[in-house]
Amino acid sequence: MEDLIRWYVETLIKVMRLMDVEDGPCYRVADGTYVRAVSFELLFGNALEQTAWVLLRNGDMTGELERWAILVNKHREDACWLENTLESEFMESELALCYYTEL
Repeated sequence: MEDLIRWYVETLIKVMRLMDVEDGPCYRVADGTYVRAVSFELLFGNALEQTAWVLLRNGDMTGELERWAILVNKHREDACWLENTLESEFMESELALCYYTEL
């Protein structure tokens, strides 16, 4: 789990270095911080990594990083679980703080 959190933090540093955008497709990654979707997506090797990171980011932004790290670590290779959990726990309930949008 420590490796997962280390990867999350290292990727967060890279995400925060991306240029902030004012319009177009983007990801909200922090309060008032939006980064270009294409640049964000290129940071990840595949959609599975990206979904895991967005889950961890939402967990971090809601103060539950450790809880979400345990869950993501357990289901790290299960794309269906990751996608369904992101959708049900954050997107549908409108608790998401890190998400894709268009400005």
